[in-house]
Amino acid sequence: MTISLFRRTRRRQADEAERNRSALDQQALDQQALDEAIEHQRAHRLAHAGRLCEKVLQRNPASAPALHRLGLITYEQGDREGAAALIRRAIWAQPQIAHFHCDLGVVLESLGRLDEAIAAYDAALRLRPHFITA
Repeated sequence: MTISLFRRTRRRQADEAERNRSALDQQALDQQALDEAIEHQRAHRLAHAGRLCEKVLQRNPASAPALHRLGLITYEQGDREGAAALIRRAIWAQPQIAHFHCDLGVVLESLGRLDEAIAAYDAALRLRPHFITA
C-alpha cells in the first residue's frame, strides 16, 4: 500500500509540474504576442497589433497588459470611449499599475471628462508619487 500511495503522489506531482510548465509556456507566448503588438503599434500597423492583443485575450480575458495595450491601440484608432473602457478593465484587473491610471487620464482628458481625468492622474501619483508623466 505504501508503494501505491508513493506512486500516486509522484504522479500528482508530475501532473502539477506539467500544468505549471504549460502555464509558464502560455505566459511566454502571451508576452511574445504583446511584444509583437507593441512593435506593430509603433509601426502604425494598428489592426495587426489589435489582433495580437485579442488573441491573448481569447486565452486570458483578464490579461491586464493585453487589455491596456488594446486600449491604447483603440485610442489611436479614434475610439476614445472604447479605449477608456478597455483601460478601465485593465485597471480593474491590476489596479496597482500607475501608468494604466495615467493612460486612462489621457483618454478621459481627450473626451473632455476633466474631473475623471484628474482622478485618474491622482491615482497614478498615489501609486508612484514621482510619476512625471502624470
